Amino acid sequence: MAITSSQVGTTNTLEQFRVQFNNLQTDVSGLEAGTLSYTALSATTISVSELTVTSSLSAESFIFEGDTDDDFETTLTVTDPTADRTITLPNATGTVSLLTNTETLTNKTLTTPTLTTPVINAGAQLKNGATSAGFAEFYEDSDNGTNKVTLIGPASTADVTLTLPAETGTVISTGTTANTLITGQTSITSGDVASGSDELLISDASASTFKRVTVDNLISSAGGLTSVAADSSPQLGANLDTNSFNILIDDAHFIGDENGNEQIIFQTTSSAVNQIDITNAASGSGPSIASTGSDTNINLTLTPKGSGKVVIDGDGSSGGVSIDDGVIDIRTGTGNEAKILFYCESSNAHAQTLQAAPHSAGSSATIVLPTASGTLIGTGDTGTLPLAAVDIDGGTDIGAALTSSDLIIVDDGAGGTNRKAALSRVVTLVSANIDDPTALSIALG
Repeated sequence: MAITSSQVGTTNTLEQFRVQFNNLQTDVSGLEAGTLSYTALSATTISVSELTVTSSLSAESFIFEGDTDDDFETTLTVTDPTADRTITLPNATGTVSLLTNTETLTNKTLTTPTLTTPVINAGAQLKNGATSAGFAEFYEDSDNGTNKVTLIGPASTADVTLTLPAETGTVISTGTTANTLITGQTSITSGDVASGSDELLISDASASTFKRVTVDNLISSAGGLTSVAADSSPQLGANLDTNSFNILIDDAHFIGDENGNEQIIFQTTSSAVNQIDITNAASGSGPSIASTGSDTNINLTLTPKGSGKVVIDGDGSSGGVSIDDGVIDIRTGTGNEAKILFYCESSNAHAQTLQAAPHSAGSSATIVLPTASGTLIGTGDTGTLPLAAVDIDGGTDIGAALTSSDLIIVDDGAGGTNRKAALSRVVTLVSANIDDPTALSIALG
């Protein structure tokens, strides 16, 4: 480097001046060739197309023109430092990243970075070395981030995909103790459950996985509904099909009405072999209640309580048949006299009717059946009345003298046909068979 004019003094020799002149010639030659090499260079402004610094370079800023010589340049400058700072450029070819610029960083490793509201436009890979699973930590805000939730990858030898639901909610884990997953849902009543399509979550122990199952399939897999003990008011959504099985009812328990009141109470006999059958019927026939069981002959007992009666075909007051400990009351609600019909043995072709007297008779008479076996004779009957059945001793005396118009009963020709006859016929008969009939006539009046 040549010396300046201020550096040439009176003590310098001619040889020194020659050396400095030769150096100046070399510098001028370097400028003309476009290349210079300085051990130390100090200048206010340096304008070059290429500058190589092998040690250090001090400047407030560097201005880069770019490929086009115009009014637009890029200035490289620094903030006024408060201490010595060193920025080391990487040993690589690339583009410098700027803090305030929107950029895409590729294959960058950030060690313990602090990111505020980062946006990841594609997938994110969290790795923690070759032997540990990647993880993400979520710090709480209530106590300055002391506590955290760590989401860590599994120790798996295969890829696992965890898909988050497309809805707002809280993620649960195997360690979750709160039941907000259940209590936070909308309630549904039994009537709103579509058992054929509504589903439950179940753990398949053999496959070590969760599976879904419909309510119908869950009940069916358990052999049907095994217990409703936990339901204090169970209800059916449709008819109950016993599927060829029975309904077992405890002793002294009942089937009630919709208000919970008893309708039928079942009493249990531990060794029971007999029961009743209730059978419905098609059009034209009536349903039936029948005694059935192991015994050959089985009674059917209907027992009223206290002074109550067994009432059939009516209310027992305005109509119907009432039975009460040996007393049968037959009432009619049709306006006709009550009747009992006794049918014959041949296809019920004929019937004898026992009928009450009409209301106009005002009768409340009691008819007592005879004590001996026999046949009752009606007023229009032609049957035979045994002589023993005529209780003359029990009759009431006529209380007056007999007359020829009084009637008697005679066996016509002793042929078994009873007929009436006036006492006048007796007078005629006697008159024809005695010597003085006039005297008999006078005696009979």
